[in-house]
Amino acid sequence: MLGMRIPLIAAERNSPDLFDYVSNGEKLRRRADLVLSMADCITVQLESYRAKYPENLRSRIVSIPNPVSPPDNFELPNSRETPPKRILHVGRLSFQKNQVFLIKAFSRVAASNPDWVLTLVGEGEKRYEIESLVQQLELSGRVELVGAVTDVDKWYSKSSFLAFPSLWEGFPNVLVEAYRHGLPALGFEQTAGVNELLRHKETGLLTECDEAAYAKGLQAMIDDPVFLQAAGRNAQNTVLRYAPKDIFDQWASLFIRLARNGHS
Repeated sequence: MLGMRIPLIAAERNSPDLFDYVSNGEKLRRRADLVLSMADCITVQLESYRAKYPENLRSRIVSIPNPVSPPDNFELPNSRETPPKRILHVGRLSFQKNQVFLIKAFSRVAASNPDWVLTLVGEGEKRYEIESLVQQLELSGRVELVGAVTDVDKWYSKSSFLAFPSLWEGFPNVLVEAYRHGLPALGFEQTAGVNELLRHKETGLLTECDEAAYAKGLQAMIDDPVFLQAAGRNAQNTVLRYAPKDIFDQWASLFIRLARNGHS
């Protein structure tokens, strides 16, 4: 499309941090930046990502998050007379989503919390490794692998909080979906996107990327049902800022501006 005077938008759907975790990351990062330099506008999903790009690209960046349907009068799980004792994880079974780390951290608190279970919703290439780890740590019956499901809302409604130890994200849809259902979350303070949407001690907790620290965070969530209830309400309220109409209007405004100017 170069030379056709048609404005070009490069829509980035992941965090630039992914290059820190893939082989030949620096080479791929340079190649990606070269491609992005040909675009009139670059959209990212969160404003904090702007600083992660080269300075010559930052003036072309516009941040537009994903739309999230507003809460639909869901009953907050932690407001029930008998709240569920389930820690939920939703995501592809993969290196990025970090379930191996999560299970190891959970193993540190499982014995002292015999009524609690960890449920993994999703499928992926790490299933065999995860199943083997569960057997090795003698967590059968304490860690559930339910695979891919068509009705994930059911699992949000049956859980107390979300464990979300992703190494990187674009716009963490699972996190805001959990918020929509009134579930607080436990994530990493170093993970871009997660550390912007997950407000420490407001909508959940952030910990270091360390098994012992994360296990301590799991225990803190388990031990404080009052916090889970309050954080769940706060989390549900944050979803309102991502109302679909508002997000669609941002995209429409961008299209109109570029069409009128012929460039950014």
